[in-house]
Amino acid sequence: MSDLIEEPVLVDLFGRIADDIPVPARGAEYAVDNIVNTTAPGRSDRARVVASVLAGAAVLAGIVLALSTLSTTSSSKSSSSARADAGPPRTTGGGRAVTDPSVPVDGAKIVKTGTLDLQVPHATLRLAVNRVTGVAVGLGGYVADSKTNYGSDPTAQITIRVPVARFENAITQLDALPDVKVLGESENGTDVTSQVADVQAQLAAATSERDALLVVLSRAQSIGDILSVRDRVTTAQAEVNQLQGRINLLDRQSTFSSLAVTLSERAASGAPAVHGRSGLAKAWWDARHGFTNVVEWLLARSGAALIIVLFALALLFGIRYLYPIVRRGLV
Repeated sequence: MSDLIEEPVLVDLFGRIADDIPVPARGAEYAVDNIVNTTAPGRSDRARVVASVLAGAAVLAGIVLALSTLSTTSSSKSSSSARADAGPPRTTGGGRAVTDPSVPVDGAKIVKTGTLDLQVPHATLRLAVNRVTGVAVGLGGYVADSKTNYGSDPTAQITIRVPVARFENAITQLDALPDVKVLGESENGTDVTSQVADVQAQLAAATSERDALLVVLSRAQSIGDILSVRDRVTTAQAEVNQLQGRINLLDRQSTFSSLAVTLSERAASGAPAVHGRSGLAKAWWDARHGFTNVVEWLLARSGAALIIVLFALALLFGIRYLYPIVRRGLV
C-alpha cells in the first residue's frame, strides 16, 4: 500500500504533462463536430423515413386513381341512362340530334326485332356468350333462349330481350365487342298501336256479350235453355281469353324487343384442328385456353377493384424488396 501514488500527486503529474502537449488550432471545432455527429440520426433512420414516404405516396396515388375510375364509370352510366330516358331526339338545322325533354312521347307501341350474325376469334366462343349475356343484363334485359355447341364446330344461338328504347344500344354494343366480326345484321320495327286498339275494341265487345249471356243464364228456367246459354257463355269466354292473350303478347313485344344473335368461331390459323389431337393433348389444349378465357373475363369485369389490388401488391413488393436496396444505397 505504501507504493501507491496518492491522488493529489497523480493529478499534479497529469497537469504537468498536459501543459507540455500543444493544443491543435481547430481542436475545439473538432470536438463540437464529434458531439453533433454522435447525437444526429443515422443513415438507416433516414432510409426508413424515405421508404415510408414513398410507400405512403404510392398508396395515396392508388386510392385517388381508383376513386377517379369509379367516378368516371358512375358518371358515364348516369349519362347513358339519362340519354335513354330523355325521349325521342329532335334534329336541328345542322343535322345534329338534340334531346328535348319537353317534347311529349306519342305513346306508340313499336315491336322491334333483329338478328345478328357474329364471328369471334378461335377458342373464344364461351367468352363471347358471356359477353352477350352481360350486354343484355346491363341494358335491363335478359336471355330468352340459348343454344350452344362447344364441340368440334363451336356455335351458339342466343335470343336476348332488351327494352325497346335500348334496342339500338344493344346492337351497337354487340357490334363493338372485342375482336368480333359482323357477318350479317338485320333490324325490323313494326307499329302495332292501331292493332292493339282494334283488339281492345274486340275485347270490349266480347266481354259485353259474355256478361249479357251470363244475365240470360241466370234467368233461364228450363234445362234446355240453361244448356244452350251455357254453351254460348263458354264460347264467349274463350273469345275473351284469346283477345286478352293477344293484347298481353303485343304489350310484351312492344315493351321488350327481341334480338337473335348467332355466334361462330373463326378457324385457327396455322394450328391443327382440335378434334385431330389425341385425348391428352386435346385436354391440355382445352384447359390452357379455358384458363386464358377465364382470366380475360375476370380482368374485363374487375374494374377499380383490380386497380386497388395491383397497387396493394406493388406496395408489398416495394416494402419487401425495394426497401433493403434503398437502405443499402443510403448507408
